[in-house]
Amino acid sequence: MSTVSVVIASHGYGHLAGHCIESVLDQTRKPDAVLFVDDGVNDCGHLPVIYPEVQFVLRPANLGTVANFNLMLSLVKTNKVLFIGADNWMSPHCLEICLSYDADVVIPQLAITGELKRPFLNHIGIGRKAQYPVWNFGPGSNDYHGSMLYSVKLGSEVGYQAADGSTKLEEDRHLFHGMKKLGARVAYTTEPLIYYRRHRANGNRP
Repeated sequence: MSTVSVVIASHGYGHLAGHCIESVLDQTRKPDAVLFVDDGVNDCGHLPVIYPEVQFVLRPANLGTVANFNLMLSLVKTNKVLFIGADNWMSPHCLEICLSYDADVVIPQLAITGELKRPFLNHIGIGRKAQYPVWNFGPGSNDYHGSMLYSVKLGSEVGYQAADGSTKLEEDRHLFHGMKKLGARVAYTTEPLIYYRRHRANGNRP
């Protein structure tokens, strides 16, 4: 039987994190553990008293994305894990549906929301035609993202790593393709289960 942890990562999202935590705690399939990390911004100190059931790591200094994610992965004791940014949130059925797939990696579809939703939709080629904007993922060019549910055993063998010679970290790309090289079975949900918020703090693309 699968056990699952959710790791919530925050970097300047203390004002949004409560929404994300609530969405994780309200899952129809409750996570076996919830870990929350603030990587050195120090704007999440109000949260532990509100959510005592969550394991908090509040770092006084920044480790950086790759080191932070690898350290949080090492703290996971379940056999499955899903990382999510504290500025995003989950559909109530996210874990239940993802765990129903017989796969080592499950990629939920993303619903795009937030104040910078429209320019981002144009950037990824959805544009104004969509009534309910969903960023679809599947085998091919859009085959992974950072909030995939994956096997802790396989993920720990690969780890997060920055891309060589790239201006972007692409730590999720390294993890995903590394697990595939180890024989990971990959599945994609048919519905959006993660709400991906585009806003001023993360709007580094159009």
